[in-house]
Amino acid sequence: MQPLSFKNEDYNKIKAAHLSRGIFYEDETFTNVVTSLQSLSGSIPDKPQFKRPNDISDNAVLKVDGPPGAICLGSLSNVNIVLAMSIVAERNKFLDALFPDLKELNTFERSTGYVGLFRVRFWIDGVPTDVVVDDLLPVINDKIICPHSSNPNEFWPSILTKAYAKMLGGFDHLENVRLEDALEDLTGCVLDTLSFNNLSGANDLRRIQTFEVLEHALTDGAIILLCTKSKLTSDIKEHDLAPNNGALSANESGTSFEELCAPRCLGCVDPATGLCSNYAYMLTKTCLVPRDLSVKGAVLSALKITQDPPKERLLRLRSVLTVASKSSSFGEWKGSYSDSSKEWEDLTVNQRTRIGLVISTEAEFWMPLAALVEFFAGGIVCLLPKTGLFNQWTLADYHGSWPGERSGGGLGFRKSFLQNPQYMFQVTKDTPEEVLVSLTRKYTWNSDTQSIVEEPSPPPIGFGLLKVENNREVRAHVLSLCNIVDVRGPKPHRAIFGRYHLEKGRYILVPFLEEPQQEANYYLRLFFPRSLLSRELIHDQPPRGVFALFTSSPIIITRVELRKGTNLARLNSRGAPSPYCRVSCEGSSCCSQVKTSNSNPKWNDSFVFYRSKPTKQPIKLEVFDKHTIGADEFLGECIINTPESTGTGDFDLDLYSKPTGNEGKVRLKGTIFVSIYTVDVENYMDI
Repeated sequence: MQPLSFKNEDYNKIKAAHLSRGIFYEDETFTNVVTSLQSLSGSIPDKPQFKRPNDISDNAVLKVDGPPGAICLGSLSNVNIVLAMSIVAERNKFLDALFPDLKELNTFERSTGYVGLFRVRFWIDGVPTDVVVDDLLPVINDKIICPHSSNPNEFWPSILTKAYAKMLGGFDHLENVRLEDALEDLTGCVLDTLSFNNLSGANDLRRIQTFEVLEHALTDGAIILLCTKSKLTSDIKEHDLAPNNGALSANESGTSFEELCAPRCLGCVDPATGLCSNYAYMLTKTCLVPRDLSVKGAVLSALKITQDPPKERLLRLRSVLTVASKSSSFGEWKGSYSDSSKEWEDLTVNQRTRIGLVISTEAEFWMPLAALVEFFAGGIVCLLPKTGLFNQWTLADYHGSWPGERSGGGLGFRKSFLQNPQYMFQVTKDTPEEVLVSLTRKYTWNSDTQSIVEEPSPPPIGFGLLKVENNREVRAHVLSLCNIVDVRGPKPHRAIFGRYHLEKGRYILVPFLEEPQQEANYYLRLFFPRSLLSRELIHDQPPRGVFALFTSSPIIITRVELRKGTNLARLNSRGAPSPYCRVSCEGSSCCSQVKTSNSNPKWNDSFVFYRSKPTKQPIKLEVFDKHTIGADEFLGECIINTPESTGTGDFDLDLYSKPTGNEGKVRLKGTIFVSIYTVDVENYMDI
């Protein structure tokens, strides 16, 4: 995809012009003046200066070799941009994507074409966007006051911060950045969240399930930030002495996605636990401490084939921040299994190595699961779905908008809700499949200057996930005929995420704004575990095909809801069948879900047929037993003729065999229950 040039600034032309003149670049569209640094220098009496990396360090580089270092917050209050940059530092591919000229300009030498000019490639609304920026950095007393690396020779965090500030409209805008916005703009990841509400007093099963979710996410390559509560032990004691005035803290009211990702000021280091409140640590590893610490016990525990429960479940966290330009990390755990604890000392070096209880950097520490859920509010899981032919996920993405006539508001506006855009996808496996949904409200852009326009009150966004008829090809019109699977929002954020395990069937994803007639643009991503049918639904009724002149036009529309079956049985063997139903009408057919080993299945599937010969062509329902090997076994059929097939009502239908030769149908064991709803084709908006 061709990158978009922010403010129409052509990096190559600007660089060539400065190389030919032998001068350094100074950005005229994002001027280096003291008035642009109010949020960074407002509380500092000294006047800031602007210096290039070579004037700050004798060995300046964009990125140093080796593992990622911690990042200093500088004078910025909102820690979210630093947390997002810690994710960038964790994966080289993110840094390579953000700095496409990293290898060429890493050393700030004139011989490599360095002219004090950099382009930073953000991932904005699904489109790579190049922001051109100079490397004049704000300093006071030779110390950088914007976020910067703890290594005095490394400058990519500062240049990235300046480019992001330019794109958003100034350094002061960094104070209002939400974490999910920064993560998406810098990495393009999709976010899931975990809440640890009420887990500190929960039973062991819920805690273990949370541990397993985190463990599985790490195995899948996710990057996880775990957020401490806004008040820890010492803070809570002081807080209890003061009047509450009826206000609930984040911990008391329950932590949500809004609170985990909201702009945050760095809290204080709690002297009792060593942790920093209102902060986020990166989860890097998990470990089970077996009761048997021998080689055999460690192997059995690692393979999870021992029947003995582990003595302890531990998590390794890394502090991503330093508060000054030094290498020591910030806010490390002091409790059990910390490097100075009795639990740590009781284990020999060989035992710790054997079970994987190791530390890779000085900024890391181990802590038990029980302490984690007590002092942490929740986690932010940065999912990085690998898409492509040989990868786990397939991506279907859409750039869309809510124009006035296609902006029906949220679910509170039931009559107009389905006027919103609709996206259909089909889950075809008989077992549930995982689907990821990421919806982003796009920035508002000035088309002339290619710059972002700040909106004081952007419209809240959300999406609804509906299960519809298994063969629906047109837009849904009646909400009561849809099964509402989930509704997210409306939220006043740019990004909303959903993660689902869906049964076989057809679904419609409906992105919406909170109020009808509001307008905005959006970027929708659907991640499927394999290639699935997916497209936007445009038409309200099936368009006439190229052979429409030679075929009859539909005169009625019939909706068949297959509710359940009772007493279904195999004809030639014992045991409960795994039944599914095939519904056919006028040459079109579609199948229901398979209900494994169930003689009384509840399908709750529906189908819709546009019928041109309703009096001549009945509706046929055939029930089969799904076989893993060989052909599926026929269990019976029933046929709905006129007038039942062209009316509306509920029907209990007995199953019969297929007629053979001169013999008629034979009544078989089993009954299925269906509901039929029919409208004239002129009333297509009623179905």
